[in-house]
Amino acid sequence: MKKIVFLMFFVLNVFASESYSDCILENMKGVKSDIAAKAIKEACRSKFQSQWEYLRTVKFTSPRTKNNDDHLYQSKYCDHASSDGKWCADEVSIVGHVKKDDEKYEYRFQDIKGSCPIKISSGPKGWMKIISCSLNSDGKIFKARVMGWTKPQTFTATLKIERREK
Repeated sequence: MKKIVFLMFFVLNVFASESYSDCILENMKGVKSDIAAKAIKEACRSKFQSQWEYLRTVKFTSPRTKNNDDHLYQSKYCDHASSDGKWCADEVSIVGHVKKDDEKYEYRFQDIKGSCPIKISSGPKGWMKIISCSLNSDGKIFKARVMGWTKPQTFTATLKIERREK
Protein backbone atom coordinates (compact mmCIF):
# COMPACT_ATOMS: atom_id res chain seq x y z
CA MET A 1 0.00 0.00 0.00
CA LYS A 2 2.91 2.37 0.80
CA LYS A 3 4.35 1.80 -2.69
CA ILE A 4 1.04 2.66 -4.39
CA VAL A 5 0.69 5.90 -2.42
CA PHE A 6 4.31 6.85 -3.27
CA LEU A 7 3.75 6.14 -6.98
CA MET A 8 0.52 8.18 -7.04
CA PHE A 9 2.30 11.11 -5.34
CA PHE A 10 5.26 10.75 -7.72
CA VAL A 11 3.05 10.72 -10.85
CA LEU A 12 1.09 13.79 -9.71
CA ASN A 13 4.31 15.63 -8.85
CA VAL A 14 5.89 14.87 -12.25
CA PHE A 15 2.93 16.43 -14.06
CA ALA A 16 2.99 19.51 -11.80
CA SER A 17 6.64 20.33 -12.61
CA GLU A 18 7.42 23.11 -15.08
CA SER A 19 10.89 22.07 -16.26
CA TYR A 20 13.04 18.96 -16.40
CA SER A 21 15.38 20.19 -13.66
CA ASP A 22 12.43 21.16 -11.40
CA CYS A 23 10.91 17.74 -11.98
CA ILE A 24 14.14 16.00 -10.94
CA LEU A 25 14.71 18.23 -7.91
CA GLU A 26 11.11 18.01 -6.66
CA ASN A 27 10.82 14.26 -7.07
CA MET A 28 14.24 13.08 -5.89
CA LYS A 29 13.74 14.44 -2.37
CA GLY A 30 13.97 11.55 0.07
CA VAL A 31 14.50 8.88 -2.62
CA LYS A 32 16.80 6.14 -1.40
CA SER A 33 16.34 3.52 -4.11
CA ASP A 34 18.22 3.40 -7.43
CA ILE A 35 15.11 1.90 -9.05
CA ALA A 36 12.92 4.80 -7.87
CA ALA A 37 15.57 7.34 -8.97
CA LYS A 38 15.69 5.79 -12.46
CA ALA A 39 11.89 5.81 -12.67
CA ILE A 40 11.79 9.49 -11.68
CA LYS A 41 14.49 10.38 -14.23
CA GLU A 42 12.65 8.52 -17.03
CA ALA A 43 9.27 10.05 -16.15
CA CYS A 44 10.74 13.56 -16.07
CA ARG A 45 12.64 12.96 -19.30
CA SER A 46 9.56 11.68 -21.14
CA LYS A 47 7.53 14.69 -20.00
CA PHE A 48 10.12 17.30 -21.01
CA GLN A 49 12.12 15.62 -23.78
CA SER A 50 10.24 17.12 -26.70
CA GLN A 51 10.07 20.65 -25.29
CA TRP A 52 12.55 22.85 -27.11
CA GLU A 53 12.83 26.44 -25.96
CA TYR A 54 13.90 29.52 -27.92
CA LEU A 55 17.43 30.59 -26.92
CA ARG A 56 18.52 33.37 -29.30
CA THR A 57 18.64 34.60 -32.89
CA VAL A 58 21.89 34.40 -34.88
CA LYS A 59 22.98 35.75 -38.26
CA PHE A 60 25.38 34.33 -40.84
CA THR A 61 26.61 36.50 -43.71
CA SER A 62 27.84 35.38 -47.12
CA PRO A 63 31.02 36.55 -48.81
CA ARG A 64 30.52 39.38 -51.33
CA THR A 65 29.56 38.56 -54.88
CA LYS A 66 32.22 39.34 -57.51
CA ASN A 67 32.27 42.77 -59.09
CA ASN A 68 31.95 42.40 -62.87
CA ASP A 69 31.11 46.07 -63.52
CA ASP A 70 27.43 45.33 -64.23
CA HIS A 71 28.19 43.59 -67.55
CA LEU A 72 25.59 42.10 -69.78
CA TYR A 73 25.97 38.33 -69.56
CA GLN A 74 28.82 36.94 -71.64
CA SER A 75 30.80 33.89 -70.54
CA LYS A 76 34.08 35.80 -70.88
CA TYR A 77 32.96 38.22 -68.12
CA CYS A 78 31.16 35.95 -65.67
CA ASP A 79 30.20 32.36 -64.80
CA HIS A 80 26.46 32.87 -64.19
CA ALA A 81 23.58 34.85 -65.65
CA SER A 82 20.70 36.59 -63.87
CA SER A 83 17.30 34.87 -63.97
CA ASP A 84 16.33 36.77 -67.14
CA GLY A 85 19.67 35.79 -68.75
CA LYS A 86 20.72 39.40 -69.40
CA TRP A 87 23.20 40.29 -66.65
CA CYS A 88 26.24 38.77 -65.01
CA ALA A 89 25.51 37.09 -61.70
CA ASP A 90 27.58 35.37 -59.04
CA GLU A 91 26.88 32.49 -56.68
CA VAL A 92 27.86 32.53 -52.98
CA SER A 93 27.32 30.13 -50.07
CA ILE A 94 26.26 30.64 -46.48
CA VAL A 95 27.03 27.97 -43.88
CA GLY A 96 26.14 28.16 -40.19
CA HIS A 97 26.73 25.73 -37.32
CA VAL A 98 25.05 25.50 -33.93
CA LYS A 99 27.46 25.19 -31.03
CA LYS A 100 28.13 21.70 -29.71
CA ASP A 101 25.90 20.25 -27.04
CA ASP A 102 27.17 20.70 -23.51
CA GLU A 103 26.64 18.66 -20.35
CA LYS A 104 23.24 20.17 -19.63
CA TYR A 105 21.69 21.09 -23.01
CA GLU A 106 21.45 20.04 -26.62
CA TYR A 107 21.08 22.72 -29.30
CA ARG A 108 19.63 23.03 -32.81
CA PHE A 109 18.34 25.59 -35.29
CA GLN A 110 14.59 26.05 -35.26
CA ASP A 111 12.98 24.35 -38.26
CA ILE A 112 12.80 26.75 -41.23
CA LYS A 113 9.62 25.00 -42.47
CA GLY A 114 10.23 25.32 -46.19
CA SER A 115 11.04 29.04 -46.18
CA CYS A 116 14.56 30.35 -46.48
CA PRO A 117 15.45 33.13 -44.01
CA ILE A 118 17.85 35.03 -46.31
CA LYS A 119 17.82 38.73 -47.20
CA ILE A 120 20.17 41.04 -49.09
CA SER A 121 22.33 42.75 -46.47
CA SER A 122 24.48 45.03 -48.66
CA GLY A 123 24.70 46.13 -52.26
CA PRO A 124 21.85 46.52 -54.76
CA LYS A 125 18.52 45.49 -53.26
CA GLY A 126 16.84 44.49 -56.50
CA TRP A 127 17.63 40.88 -57.26
CA MET A 128 18.71 37.62 -55.70
CA LYS A 129 17.84 34.00 -56.32
CA ILE A 130 17.98 31.31 -53.65
CA ILE A 131 19.37 28.16 -55.25
CA SER A 132 19.23 25.92 -52.19
CA CYS A 133 18.50 26.31 -48.50
CA SER A 134 18.38 23.55 -45.88
CA LEU A 135 19.13 22.23 -42.42
CA ASN A 136 20.80 18.86 -41.89
CA SER A 137 18.76 16.06 -40.27
CA ASP A 138 19.61 16.98 -36.66
CA GLY A 139 19.13 20.73 -37.25
CA LYS A 140 22.72 21.64 -36.36
CA ILE A 141 24.03 22.79 -39.77
CA PHE A 142 22.43 25.36 -42.10
CA LYS A 143 23.54 25.57 -45.74
CA ALA A 144 22.38 27.87 -48.51
CA ARG A 145 23.49 28.87 -52.01
CA VAL A 146 22.42 32.26 -53.33
CA MET A 147 22.79 33.92 -56.73
CA GLY A 148 23.18 37.71 -56.76
CA TRP A 149 24.19 40.63 -58.92
CA THR A 150 27.82 41.28 -59.65
CA LYS A 151 27.63 44.79 -58.34
CA PRO A 152 28.85 43.37 -55.04
CA GLN A 153 26.16 42.13 -52.68
CA THR A 154 26.17 40.17 -49.43
CA PHE A 155 23.34 38.09 -48.03
CA THR A 156 22.41 37.34 -44.43
CA ALA A 157 20.60 34.28 -43.07
CA THR A 158 18.76 34.91 -39.79
CA LEU A 159 18.07 31.76 -37.75
CA LYS A 160 16.71 30.96 -34.32
CA ILE A 161 18.55 28.60 -31.97
CA GLU A 162 16.62 26.35 -29.62
CA ARG A 163 17.80 24.25 -26.69
CA ARG A 164 16.42 21.54 -24.45
CA GLU A 165 17.71 19.88 -21.34
CA LYS A 166 19.29 16.49 -21.77
